[in-house]
Amino acid sequence: MVSNVPLQITQLPNETVTGFYGGLEQDFGDFTFSVDASRFRRDRDAVIRYIDEPEDNRFYDTRTTGYSIYGNLHWQGPGATSLDLNIDYGHNTTSSKLYYGLPPFDDPWTDYEHKNSLFAVELRGQTPLFMLPGGTAMAAGGAQYRKEKMRTDAAIFFHLDGGEREVKSLFGEINLPLVGPHQDIGFVRSLNVTGALRYEDLGFDDALAPKIGARWQINESVALRGTYARSFLVPRFRDTIGIAEQVSFWNYPYAFLHPADQNSALPDGNALVMYRAGANPELKTRNADTFTVGIDLTPEFAPGLSLKAGYYRIKISGRVVTPSQNDSVSVSDLQAFNVANPSAELIQSIVHNPTVFRWFATGIPFVNDGGTVIYNNAGDIPAELFSQVQLVADIRPQNFAVEKTDGLDFELSYQAPLLGGQTSLHLTGQYILNLDLTASNGQSVSRLDGYAQPSDLRLNGTFIWGRDGFSVGTVVNYVDGFTDNRPGEPARKIGSYTTASLFFGFDVGRLTGSAGLQDSEVQLVVANLFDARPPRIVDSVLGYDPYNTPPNPRTIGLMLTNRF
Repeated sequence: MVSNVPLQITQLPNETVTGFYGGLEQDFGDFTFSVDASRFRRDRDAVIRYIDEPEDNRFYDTRTTGYSIYGNLHWQGPGATSLDLNIDYGHNTTSSKLYYGLPPFDDPWTDYEHKNSLFAVELRGQTPLFMLPGGTAMAAGGAQYRKEKMRTDAAIFFHLDGGEREVKSLFGEINLPLVGPHQDIGFVRSLNVTGALRYEDLGFDDALAPKIGARWQINESVALRGTYARSFLVPRFRDTIGIAEQVSFWNYPYAFLHPADQNSALPDGNALVMYRAGANPELKTRNADTFTVGIDLTPEFAPGLSLKAGYYRIKISGRVVTPSQNDSVSVSDLQAFNVANPSAELIQSIVHNPTVFRWFATGIPFVNDGGTVIYNNAGDIPAELFSQVQLVADIRPQNFAVEKTDGLDFELSYQAPLLGGQTSLHLTGQYILNLDLTASNGQSVSRLDGYAQPSDLRLNGTFIWGRDGFSVGTVVNYVDGFTDNRPGEPARKIGSYTTASLFFGFDVGRLTGSAGLQDSEVQLVVANLFDARPPRIVDSVLGYDPYNTPPNPRTIGLMLTNRF
């Protein structure tokens, strides 16, 4: 089979991490003051080699340094009443260089520096409220202020050189033990109800996140539980003030072009389209509504055995989608973000937006004979081009769709004596029933079991046996197969992927009388013991699916842990 994809070898990055951590704590009366600080540095470099095109070889070199300081003042009042004041500050700097070719190098092709900082102050507390039949009702709550900053000199990607956000939050939680074991009520050993609420003022948007949950312990062996919660995800800096906007003019097929609007200078069905690409400062917060029900079993006939199973359903509204150039002019739902027959005022406001870093035209017959032209500023764009724009297509990130998913998860744990020692077995799994993306017209598209899409079944198992300071165990991971459904490629079934790891542990304190090693442990870990390779994806740049089956070659590690 012949492939047009350049053959490449991507070397896993070399990485060196160094750091320092320290802290202190002081008690005085009912108060406790503590402060922790840390600093780290991470150096990474990686090479991409193109076998047939060595001039395209690339060398990446990055360095990240950062530090953080965290302070806490705790007041312990009477009983369970307490109050905490937390102040947190962190800062990191990343320098990133890209070189073409291999060493020795000339100057880097790109050289960027990014700086991020976070300052947060939070006051929170808790206190008993009143007595209920099952126990004491408890309440907790607080307020938070945080400020995030990002600065960068990568103007082509962050033309505004960064930005900042200020967020103000209020939150509260209550726990109501309605029934307790001492009441001796049939089929209701205990019943607890919890509620929580969080509100955030983000400046450009706000968010409200309620939560309510209940746990019904029927007897010592069986419990039922359920929750409803709303959570939210704030748009990334990258999507709102990140990638600088660029404006481009294209002679492009437009599926919704009215025949009367056909430009005679363009092929039938084509329109003069002005594209907007880059960050979108109008993005809003995404919300996720989650509903769960489950059962917990700890059967009396099998001490040490615990079984948990549950069903979940999640609906994400305002799902962010970045339309492709083709989809923006061919998918009906995306026309809500486009403007047909735009006014001259709208066009001028877009091209003169101070966040625009590049303007160009390509494929237009009456501009440079259809060749690509890059304009240095908006004033260089000919008026004839402005006057003939038939569509403004917005391919910036958009709050576009609703995503729905539901599935089953389970967890099994078992502990028991074995061969004079203690053994532990832990198995978890998730089976996704549905994962659909629904656009505004109500048409759903499955995003399950495809390339770079979640596999429907994942399992993870851990077995550990220990005795007299010695332990041995294994971890097994399984990812079910899926279908390679990339556009333009024939559908192919991709097999499952299983990896196993082995580890040994030794309690050094039991082998030596040294006081400095009493709380020390040595671990030998062999990850991917059988050096299993991920299923091959043909005609792809990487040769595997990085989402479902990333390569994890056999590695051997020796670790010494000392607690003091």
